[in-house]
Amino acid sequence: MLREKNYLNKIQLILFTCFLFLWYISANQTSLRTIAICIFGIFCIIEVVKIFSNKKIMFNSALLSFIFLVAFGFISLLWAKDDSAVISKAIALFMGFVFLTLSYNFFMKIENPTDVIIKIIKLVGVIFSIYVILYYGIMHYFNMLLSGRRIGTEIINVNFIGVISSITFILLIYDLLLKNTQNKIGIILFSIIPLIVSLGTGSKKVIIVIVLGLIILLLKKFKEKFTLRNIITIFMFLAVIIISISFFYNRGYLNTIFGRFETMINTLLNEEINSGSTYVRKMFIKSGLEAFLRSPLFGIGLNNSRIITYELFEEETYLHCNYVELLACMGIIGFTLFYYIYYYVIYNCIKNKNTKNSDIIMIIFIINLFLDIGNVSYYEIKTFMYFLLGIVFVGTIKKEKKKNEIKR
Repeated sequence: MLREKNYLNKIQLILFTCFLFLWYISANQTSLRTIAICIFGIFCIIEVVKIFSNKKIMFNSALLSFIFLVAFGFISLLWAKDDSAVISKAIALFMGFVFLTLSYNFFMKIENPTDVIIKIIKLVGVIFSIYVILYYGIMHYFNMLLSGRRIGTEIINVNFIGVISSITFILLIYDLLLKNTQNKIGIILFSIIPLIVSLGTGSKKVIIVIVLGLIILLLKKFKEKFTLRNIITIFMFLAVIIISISFFYNRGYLNTIFGRFETMINTLLNEEINSGSTYVRKMFIKSGLEAFLRSPLFGIGLNNSRIITYELFEEETYLHCNYVELLACMGIIGFTLFYYIYYYVIYNCIKNKNTKNSDIIMIIFIINLFLDIGNVSYYEIKTFMYFLLGIVFVGTIKKEKKKNEIKR
């Protein structure tokens, strides 16, 4: 019986990993997206059967907060102007809840679930990065990279590619700097692939992820072992990064990403910008905050930000800031329900700061909080994946504490 369960768990792990990869690459390919949904459907059916056979479903306050968010999204139909916009995103959120709940129940029943999820994120991230390069062809990809073109729009949103690949890079560098890993050369080689792909997207978010992630990792490394060897290693690491950036910048390579990041810095320093995507985003945020102030508690209705953007630039899109998007569309109630999950995970990471993986999970969540300033993430699969990692980590800690209490 135990052997059968282990066999079934392996099948589900394969299904889950395949689903995640196919979902990443299938935004513009209906057939692949259908296959991804079917694969996850099989995963779900197996898990539902297991839940019914065990007569037990695992739940926590983060999942409860998320289902309340889904319910509140549907309820916003009562005051929203665009009902179809509400329904489309409410269904997406509900599917996210199904993903989180069934995946949580699966991973909580296997050994070392947090380690397994981190391995899946790294594996899929590296394979996805390789796929992006092979999609264009190796030589053609590098020619586009050096020309400064934003690479990846034919596959999926370039910011999505940038975040996935750059966080994969940070996870691999974490293994290199803070784990006693034997195969350091292998990790360095594998980390180069997502780094190249992330830079190729020309996304400003990539710079934020890499710079913020490396700073946190280096500070942690420095704090753990204050030795001359570590100080030299850190300075050499920083020197390589600075020299590499200077080389690319002075040669005119990767002009897209450097130019876009420079524009973002100018905006933060209140430089006068009257055109371009940064100006558009400033207008979106300003109008979104005005909408929030008109209805601070409930918002204007889930996904109804498209009304605001259409009035401004005749384009139905989102507000390009997760905080403003949630405040404008779902008010303080929706905002609190969503960001409670961040609080739930980060609080427990701090509370159990000496527990394995608490540091890297907190790094991922802090990075995503920064990214939400210029990104709408509340309905994205990558957000659900990081939520899953966080709540499984917390669930595992609480499970171990209960076991220890019973033993006493």
